[in-house]
Amino acid sequence: MILDRKKVAHLDRIWLIGNSGKLLDWGEHNKKLVRVFDHVLDRGLVVIGNPMIETVFQFERRVADIRYKVFAVGGQEMLRFMWDKETWEVTGVQKTPHFVQDCEKDTIQRCISLHTTLMAYMEHYWADTKLVKRKSETQPIDVSIPVHKRRPDFRTKVAHRTVYQISVHDTAPVKYCVKETDQPVKFWNVKGHYRKLRDGRKVWVQPHVKGRTRPSPNTFAI
Repeated sequence: MILDRKKVAHLDRIWLIGNSGKLLDWGEHNKKLVRVFDHVLDRGLVVIGNPMIETVFQFERRVADIRYKVFAVGGQEMLRFMWDKETWEVTGVQKTPHFVQDCEKDTIQRCISLHTTLMAYMEHYWADTKLVKRKSETQPIDVSIPVHKRRPDFRTKVAHRTVYQISVHDTAPVKYCVKETDQPVKFWNVKGHYRKLRDGRKVWVQPHVKGRTRPSPNTFAI
């Protein structure tokens, strides 16, 4: 199965500039942050490496687990699996003929490590626009609408998504302290959507974070 660009056109993108070595080194030095990371995005497409792409995978957070799809550089789907964040149990592994059988455990472990470290890194440096750049973009998609059985009507649909460019400059441990008296701040991600006004007009609302803005999961940098 090949990556369907129409199905993933609406998904937010996370681009890691450079190779994954610096990101994983940062995760090794900040294991406490990675262990208690919060989901900055519930679903998206992760691309590691620029200009040379080394890893591509799709993730989607469900109620009890996170579902992954790992793709080859050419776009062929290689592996599917589910991971429970609470128990760290991997289930539902499905392989394709494009997958190399000997590296199943390494691929799963690498995908989970990259995802958890990315979420922790983005959560911690969310306010730093140099390390976590955000850009909204639109992607036209040709959609076939079956107006007539013999002559389907082809129309162009526009997908709105946010592209996050992640840069890792310093892999040193982050100095932070915990306030026991602080209460966790509640915030959540709002996807882009159309809002209908009273006069009948429709306006596009950009994806944003609702609630009290970042970060404040009981930790702060000093």
